[in-house]
Amino acid sequence: MLRRIALSGVFTVFGCSERPEHGVRPPRPSVVERALATTIGARLGVPIAAKCSGILGVPTSCVATLPDGMRVPVRIAFVNDVWEFELAEPIITTEPIVAYVVGELADLGIVDHVTCLPQIQRLDPLHPIECALARGGKAFVMLDGTGGIRDLELALDTQSAAARSEELTAARAAELTAMSKRLEHLPDDDDSN
Repeated sequence: MLRRIALSGVFTVFGCSERPEHGVRPPRPSVVERALATTIGARLGVPIAAKCSGILGVPTSCVATLPDGMRVPVRIAFVNDVWEFELAEPIITTEPIVAYVVGELADLGIVDHVTCLPQIQRLDPLHPIECALARGGKAFVMLDGTGGIRDLELALDTQSAAARSEELTAARAAELTAMSKRLEHLPDDDDSN
């Protein structure tokens, strides 16, 4: 009987948490977390949340959480009595990409509104950033490893944009291959003489 009461007491103590529904507020961000959120948030141009863990109140690792929920590790260092923060993964903002696409469209005599979402993305030189054009087209922008623009592909009409951004499954690839093979056996229009 005594053993059961002791275990019940342990579960009761550990069963309590700092959840708002219990009337207890979560801990306030530390000075370092606030400084990190301010510094990285200013660099990215969006508000972020920061969470650090450490030993004896000294942070050893931190994570920044962006507005869309993306979590990015942050390198931290205390240098000359100042905390320094650096994102551990390359992150880009799409404002320069939007400006580039708008400029390229203008060179073609096209005025269109461009949206590249999400506004903040991990740098991925292997996959294009897909931007929507207000008139229904899309722009596909390839970046290099430093975030510079390497290539731009424009699909100006809705059908081309839909075809270009279609997810290619094995079944769809087989279907397109079969269509291509059938087209190879059709006579050319120029072969009529």
